[in-house]
Parts: sequence; C-alpha cells; structure tokens
Amino acid sequence: MVAVPAAAAEPPPPPASVRPPVIVPRGVAAQPAPVAPAPAPAPSPAPPPPPAATPWPPAAPAPVVTRTPAVAPAPGPVPRAAYSVTAPGASPAGTLRARSPRAVRRAPARAPRLSKFGWMVDAGLPDGAIASLVLRPASWLRFAGGAGTNSASAGVRGGFSITPFPIGPSLTLEVGHYLDGPVNSMVQAFVGGVGRISDYVRRMNYTYANAHVGVDIGNRTMTFFVHGGLSYVHAVLRELDTSDLQLNPGVRPVEGITTVRINTDPEIRLITPSVKIGLIVYLE
Repeated sequence: MVAVPAAAAEPPPPPASVRPPVIVPRGVAAQPAPVAPAPAPAPSPAPPPPPAATPWPPAAPAPVVTRTPAVAPAPGPVPRAAYSVTAPGASPAGTLRARSPRAVRRAPARAPRLSKFGWMVDAGLPDGAIASLVLRPASWLRFAGGAGTNSASAGVRGGFSITPFPIGPSLTLEVGHYLDGPVNSMVQAFVGGVGRISDYVRRMNYTYANAHVGVDIGNRTMTFFVHGGLSYVHAVLRELDTSDLQLNPGVRPVEGITTVRINTDPEIRLITPSVKIGLIVYLE
C-alpha cells in the first residue's frame, strides 16, 4: 500500500468567481436562481420654482434725464439751457424739452387786499368838525357815519362817497343834523345866507344835506380829500328877541305904535355853497 499525503487528499476549493453547478435530481422542478435586488433609483432634482407674475400693464422703464448745455452763440440773445427727457428706446421725436425757469412766464402778483374799516376826520361849512367811522365794501364805494360839533351844539352826519379811481374825482352825498344851541359867530358863519340872525335869535337848530364833488388822493392806508358843492339848510329859530327888531329901517320908529309878535318858531330854508377838507386812515 502506497501512502498518499494528506494535502493531496483534499481537492482545492473552486475559485470564488466560479459558482459550483447545482445538481437537481430527476423529477424535481428546478428553482430559479435568486435575483439580486435592483439598486434604488437616484432621487430626481427638484423642479424650478414657477416664474413670478408679471404686472399688467407692464411698468414703463424710468426715463433718463440728460442735460444738454447750450452752446454759446454769437453776440445776441442770452442762451437758455435746454433739458431733455427721453424714455429708454424712444425715438428723438418723443423727446420732451423744458424751458429754463427764466423763460417761464410768471403769473402777475395779486394786489394787496384793501382794508374795509377806517376813521375819518373833516371840517367844513355847514358840517362843523366831524369824526366818523368808515366802511368800504368795495374800492370805489365808501360809507361814513359819525358825530361832531359846530362849537355851539352836538350833531350827527351820515353819507356815502363814490371814488372810481385811487386818485381823482369823487361824488359825495350826506345828510346831517345839529341840535339846539346858542347862536354864536361860528353858527352865524354856517348859515350866513340868512343875514345877521344873531341880532334877534338866541338859539337855533338846523338840518342840512350836502351834494359835493371833489378830489380824493390815495386809497390804500390813507386818503386825503377836498370836497365842495352846495348844501340845503333847513334851520329852526328859537327864543327870538323882537325888542330891537325894526321892520322898516328907513322909517324912524315911534315908541308905542309898532309891535311885532312871533307866536311860532320861524323856519328858514336856503341853498348855500359849502366846502370841507378831511383825512381818512384805514385800519390794518
């Protein structure tokens, strides 16, 4: 007997890459070989976000403002700078040009507002000295009302004036009245058309109406005026003294034969020239 080494008794293992054959007994159905699972598919990339909504109508691109300096021309008119506004992609025909601020026509300045109220002082015949409050609803119309004195009694007066121009002619209509007062030299001058009534009249009152034309200067803050015309005077004589009254100055009076008695207060009506001067100061 020949001895076989132990190493030679075991067959070498098959290579790792070679799968040993499977022997299936007869009559037994063959089993399919196990299939290795397929690798998992790689994740697909996320879809891009939807585009942002576009506003309608689309916004116009911002215009491009450029300044074109004017080229100094030959001696002549002063050059003006020109400004051009051109939208992106617009043709030169759509260019807008603006004039220099100096070329823009300025709106006329508004006239300052006239004051409506003021004070007036004036003196004249037969008005005496009067202080009045003035109301001017329009530049050409003026109302006045006040009180004053003729040096013997107190009185009142009211009226209106039409002054179509700041400097120029004016028309004034007024009515006034003075209370009973002693007849002095000043009152005698006011009603001078009736003669020397102070010789036999102790007291009197009178009403007058003026129709004057004149010249007014200024109408903003101050007005100076001179008026003249005619006045209608209605005077009532009171407390008559007839002791020295002589009806016929050419005949020598005989004592105890001629007597004059006046039972009612005489009234005198006359139209006489009149004039006055005054100043108006308007309130701010």
